[in-house]
Amino acid sequence: MQDDQAASAPFLKALRSRLEETQTTYVRCNFIDYLGIARGREVSSDYLLRNSQRGIALAPVNYTLDIGDVDYDRRYGPEAGDFYLVPDLDSFVVLPYLSGIAHVFGDLETIDGTPWRGCSRQALKRIEALAEKELGVVSMGFEQEGFLMRKGPKGYRPASDFKHHTFEFFDVHQAFMTELLAVLQQLGTPVDKMSLEDGHGEIELNTTASTPLVASEQYFRLKQAFRFIARKHGFVGSFMPKPFDDIAGAGLHLHLSIRDSSGIQAFADSGSPDHHGLSETARHFIGGLLRHAEALVALGCPTVNSYKRLRPGVFAPTHAAFGIGNRSAMVRVIRNAAGTGPDPNQHIEVRTADGTCNPHLFAAAVLAAGLDGVRLRTEPTAPIGDDLGLMTEDALAAAEIRGLPSNLGEALGALDKDLEIRAALGDEVVDGFLRVKRIEWSKYNAHVSDWEHLHYAEFF
Repeated sequence: MQDDQAASAPFLKALRSRLEETQTTYVRCNFIDYLGIARGREVSSDYLLRNSQRGIALAPVNYTLDIGDVDYDRRYGPEAGDFYLVPDLDSFVVLPYLSGIAHVFGDLETIDGTPWRGCSRQALKRIEALAEKELGVVSMGFEQEGFLMRKGPKGYRPASDFKHHTFEFFDVHQAFMTELLAVLQQLGTPVDKMSLEDGHGEIELNTTASTPLVASEQYFRLKQAFRFIARKHGFVGSFMPKPFDDIAGAGLHLHLSIRDSSGIQAFADSGSPDHHGLSETARHFIGGLLRHAEALVALGCPTVNSYKRLRPGVFAPTHAAFGIGNRSAMVRVIRNAAGTGPDPNQHIEVRTADGTCNPHLFAAAVLAAGLDGVRLRTEPTAPIGDDLGLMTEDALAAAEIRGLPSNLGEALGALDKDLEIRAALGDEVVDGFLRVKRIEWSKYNAHVSDWEHLHYAEFF
């Protein structure tokens, strides 16, 4: 007991100092559930200090709620007791848009102090450690598209309509953008690039790359800040993949590279031109991504709305393929340096995700799929230079390229059967995710829409 107290003393001292320096009175302690929603408790600074080692007690049911906050895993009913959210001090930040409030992510542990097997954050940490051991230091950057909208009597519409990749949006909504960028800078989530993606109130924000855990949590805070500041300015900020049937959707693109123990870019190679400047590690990593494409789609595009964005001919991936600079491909190889030597910035972009995913789960699955490809020395199919959405079935078959799932139910079935991704994430995580998402798919299929009334009610 004395050894435990001695070991915890530096942590408590650091936490107390952080709370006092930042004049924090309350701390939001969060986990990200299977739906991709932040849940947890807001506790006083004193309470956090008293319970930081043991963790913040929570009912396990909170991790397993469905999209309607109604159904839950019956193993975690009222009789199931507690698990504990143990705060990670490295993730501590002050929320600049709330007075005296800070935020921290945490790991979920059981009552005996062991990691809870359903915790997606723990799964990412575990797989990130394996990737670093076997491949090198992984760098990730999240590129998110999202909508600034107005809500009126007739529903949602874009906050403004300007031309694609012009600047009027940023002029008209200067107050919103100025506050958002300042907040993100204070959160430690600076934006490297931004653009008006489609013109109809849709902007794209690129966060600075970091290690997988840090990058995924910086990205999640970007989403939270975007939504909060949008509400403050009278808008709705949304990362819904396809809010409008007549406007392009909003995707999430994950940029990834690896450097070996000596700091050398592990994805670049100046060897044979047949390999397009890709190292053996990069080719096999891409091979793993393509091999597990369906599972990655399930975890990266986890809502029924996601599949209304994944349509041919609209710069969204529809097939398990990769290409050099090809934005219609699931995996895009990005080349930054001219010349014959290895590109020091060589990296790939995984385009099969959107803003409804749990970033811990998606990042973990991408690493697990890539690791599997490297271990098995999986060669990808040849890179494609055409728009995959416009290729004929015969051409796709000749190139041995298969289509990605076209709806959530199909994607969930593929994830269920992917034994390697299941083993990497753990049965508790995969089964928990599948349970809430299958409920969502069932509810959607049972819903009668306005479209059905319009076309069927008075004609049959």
